[in-house]
Amino acid sequence: MMNKVLVANRGEIAVRVINAAHQLGYQTVAVFSEADRAALHISLADQAVLIGAANSRDSYLNIAAVINAAKKVEADAIHPGYGFLAENADFAQACEEAGLIFIGPSSEAIHMMGNKAQAKDCMEVAGVPCIPGYRGHDQQLHTFQQQAEGIGFPVYIKAALGGGGRGMRQVMSTEELPAAIESAKSEAKSAVGDDQLILEKAIIHGRHIEFQILADRQGHTIHLGERDCSLQRRHQKVIEETPSPALSEVLRQRMGEVAVGAAKAIGYIGAGTVEFLLAESGEFYFLEMNTRLQVEHPVTEMVTGIDLVKWQLKIADGQPLTVQQQDILMTGHAIEARLYAEDPDQQFLPQTGDIKFCRFPKVEGVRYDRGVKTGQAISAYYDPMLAKIIGTGETREEARRRLIRALQQIVLLGPITNRQFLVELLQSSVFIAGKTHCQFIEEQFVNKSVSASERDKIINSQLIALAAISVTLSMKNVHFHRHWGWRNSGLASGYCRLKAGNNSVFNCKLQKLSYPFYQIMINELPAIDLEIVSIDDYQWRYSVEGVVNTAYVLVEQDQVFVADQAQQICLKQLSFESTQQLEQAHNNISAPISGCVVKVLVEINQAVTKGDRLAVIEAMKMEHMVVAPLSGTIDKVYIASGQQVQAGTLLIDIHPS
Repeated sequence: MMNKVLVANRGEIAVRVINAAHQLGYQTVAVFSEADRAALHISLADQAVLIGAANSRDSYLNIAAVINAAKKVEADAIHPGYGFLAENADFAQACEEAGLIFIGPSSEAIHMMGNKAQAKDCMEVAGVPCIPGYRGHDQQLHTFQQQAEGIGFPVYIKAALGGGGRGMRQVMSTEELPAAIESAKSEAKSAVGDDQLILEKAIIHGRHIEFQILADRQGHTIHLGERDCSLQRRHQKVIEETPSPALSEVLRQRMGEVAVGAAKAIGYIGAGTVEFLLAESGEFYFLEMNTRLQVEHPVTEMVTGIDLVKWQLKIADGQPLTVQQQDILMTGHAIEARLYAEDPDQQFLPQTGDIKFCRFPKVEGVRYDRGVKTGQAISAYYDPMLAKIIGTGETREEARRRLIRALQQIVLLGPITNRQFLVELLQSSVFIAGKTHCQFIEEQFVNKSVSASERDKIINSQLIALAAISVTLSMKNVHFHRHWGWRNSGLASGYCRLKAGNNSVFNCKLQKLSYPFYQIMINELPAIDLEIVSIDDYQWRYSVEGVVNTAYVLVEQDQVFVADQAQQICLKQLSFESTQQLEQAHNNISAPISGCVVKVLVEINQAVTKGDRLAVIEAMKMEHMVVAPLSGTIDKVYIASGQQVQAGTLLIDIHPS
């Protein structure tokens, strides 16, 4: 019998498991690292235990620390969530040996499915179709080259262990193979401690279709339908939905039967997912089996009415399934979007920093699974996902509209997020038609990303005007009234300079006409006549040309954060001496993100061309390449391999050619 459950995870999934456990009457224990002392999941659990330093290897990936924490508080079960130790067979075995209930499958099943090469061998024996590829033990470069040429390009390199797109590279030719293998090995080693790779034939324009499995200890196994997870960036999912617009009832039944057969073949217990790649021809192939709860599990819950986390707990506690396959009905439609702290305009570069203010408004038919709150720091040590937003409806279109509305209403002042990118995906004609595929984002969005200076040109000038008003008033110490603005005796006029992105400067001149009307001149643009309707905390209601809109504005030290339904920007106040420094800054290469320098690829006096690789920084379990923004000669190198750097740290100087 289970009584106290320790949740060996963080973020929104820890919150999700803690809430489900409480609803079933179990006591809960959270674990946290030094970086997560103020995290939301800690405040929700009955107890919380510090398990180590910020680096996940010293905390959330530290098996001994997690087991010791469970023993310290006399927990009798451990829920691993997803990521970290969730698919670590050694961890499951350590739980078993310590007399703890591991809420998941057996360590043998995890071991069998955890290695992609071994898993595909097992599935082929069970009659499950697999993608042609190489899964051998010989990991030498010439072997990979021979095998890739035999398979035929393009191919995918994949880490044999782990998931989440880490250690995965698409290779188009033999010439690209050496660098891709080196990078994939390094990333896989860092993420899961093993650099074994496999090769697979790349099926272009395929769809990622996965089936949710539930299996109890009494031998009953069912599936709860599919999820379409084809919208991916960096081989990681960003939007998922069920049912898939690509599946007929006949194909759904066939794939579901194969998924159940795959789970039975390894004696699977608990919640798991069998992933397939669906080709344009209609053929489908086994990708892998995730022996854990999936990030995107809520869409299945919303259309079936079955709480997967509660069933994980019930099955681990020995309870049998109370539903049969014929009882599973999919009603309506659900679409999930993952909100990340990342910059879509900069190749989805993860972002760090403090959340100054966040608001997730109630919207009909929308569910939020989140693990962040106002004041919480987004660290470079962990995955940058902030929340999952799930839109539901009787139809796909209703679910889509509701999800868009929820995303547009979300306010998060602080790190840049992918909020607007998600809206653009959901509004794209291809998504509306249900014709997306795994390369859609890469083909339609990634290769069309804009530079910071280009992005600055399309910033809503009204938001800059609001920023100018808020900054100028704060400089004059004008006090805001909660409901009707600021004191009428305040500012008559003002001037400020604001910088957005990397280099665009906005010279803003503000003139008070008569309360509450203001005129703002921004660079050489036509003057904006703006009326402040009301200010309530960070929420500003304002009118331009008779149209009333809402924005959120926050000034903190030399930064001003502004957001509305369409944009989220951070502007920095500049001193009058900053122009020359700004003009020189493009020669100085700074760290785009906080992390660890994995490799320095250049040396002093070396000639480089724009786009050349300069260094590799590891952050949030992914490797990020630093490239030359201009051609020239390396003047100075300030970093070394193994060094920890903060975002903005000076890395390299280039003398322009």
